[in-house]
Amino acid sequence: MPRFDLRSSDGSVQVAGNIEFSDSSTIKSASVTNARVGNSIFDLNARTAEDGVLDILMNGEILDGRTFWSSLRSNNQTRSFRQDERTGDRMQFRFKGELARVLLSNAGELRDVDAVIEQTATGLSKINVNSRVTEADAFTLELQESDGVRNFEAQSGNGGSVLKTLGLSDDFVGGDFLVSGQVDEKGTVKGSFSIDSFKLVDAPLLARLLSVASLTGIVDELQGTGISFSKINVPFNYSDRVFSIEDGAMYGPSLGLTAAGKYDLTRRTLDGAGTIVPAYAVNSALGAIPIVGPIFTGGEEDGGLFAATYTMRGNPEGGAITVNPLATLTPGFLRQIFRVFDPPPATSDDVQNPSSDSN
Repeated sequence: MPRFDLRSSDGSVQVAGNIEFSDSSTIKSASVTNARVGNSIFDLNARTAEDGVLDILMNGEILDGRTFWSSLRSNNQTRSFRQDERTGDRMQFRFKGELARVLLSNAGELRDVDAVIEQTATGLSKINVNSRVTEADAFTLELQESDGVRNFEAQSGNGGSVLKTLGLSDDFVGGDFLVSGQVDEKGTVKGSFSIDSFKLVDAPLLARLLSVASLTGIVDELQGTGISFSKINVPFNYSDRVFSIEDGAMYGPSLGLTAAGKYDLTRRTLDGAGTIVPAYAVNSALGAIPIVGPIFTGGEEDGGLFAATYTMRGNPEGGAITVNPLATLTPGFLRQIFRVFDPPPATSDDVQNPSSDSN
C-alpha cells in the first residue's frame, strides 16, 4: 500500500500513513497514525465496504472543530439535511469516532465523545453522540431518518454548559436542556427548545428590554448574580435562513416573558413582540383564579394580571425596543384595548433602518 507523508513548514500539519485507490480513483483504504493537524491529534482508518460506503474509524486525544463549527453556524447551512433533486452527489460514509476531547468553541469542550454519523447520497441519515460537557453532566444528540424526515433530540442536565460549549450563549447557567424536532426533505427545521431550572446572567438583549420597561431592579439582579427561571420553552421553525418562534415563554419567581417573531439570519434583523410579566409568581397566581383570572390576563397563555407589551425590531445589538406606555402594569383585559396604539407590523425598510429605543 503506497505511503504518504505530509508536513507543513511550521509543523502545524503532520500526517503520515498509507492510502490505496481503486480503479475508479476512489479511496479503497487509508490509515494514519498520530496525525497532527493544528491542535488535533488522532488516528484514522478508512475502508470502502462491499456496498460502496466508506467506513471511517477515528480515535484521538483531541479534535479541534472550532473553525468548521464556526463556519457552519455563520453560514447557517442545512444542505446536509436537504434531499435535493440531484441524487447521488454526496459522499456516502459511516463514521465512528472515540475522542477524549472535541473543541467547538473557545468557551468549553465536549469530553469522552463517542460519535456515530452516517450519510447517504441524499444527506445525513443518522447521528448518535454521547459525551459530557462537565465532569458530571452528559450531553447526547440523536438524529434518525424515517420516510424522508429526520427526527432529532439533544439533551443534557446542564443546558448552560451545552450552549457555552457550542458557542451559542454565555448567558445561561445550569438547567435541564432539551431540543427536539424534525428536519424535512427541504431542510426545513421544526422543533422546540426548553430548559428547566436555570439562571440568566447579563443577557444584554433582555437587559435592554427591561431597562426600556423601567424595571431597573430586575436589571440590577440580571447583571449581578442573575435571575432564576423555572422554565423556558420556545417552539421554533427554521427555513430559508429565517428563524421564527410562536408562543415562546420564559418564567420564574420574579419575571415572566412571552415572545413571538422572526430573526432573519441574512440581514441579522429581528422583528418580534411579546409581554413582560413582573413578579411572575404572584402575578400568574392571581391570573389563575377561575372565571375572573382569564378576564384580567386577557386570556393570554403564560400572561399575568399586570404586564407590559413590547416590540423589538432591527439588529439585536442596537435595534429599536418599544414598550407600550399605556399597557405597562395594566390589567390584561385593558391591554387588549391599548394594543390599538401598538406600532404597525414592520416593513423591510423598518427592520433595516430601525429607530432608537423608546418607552
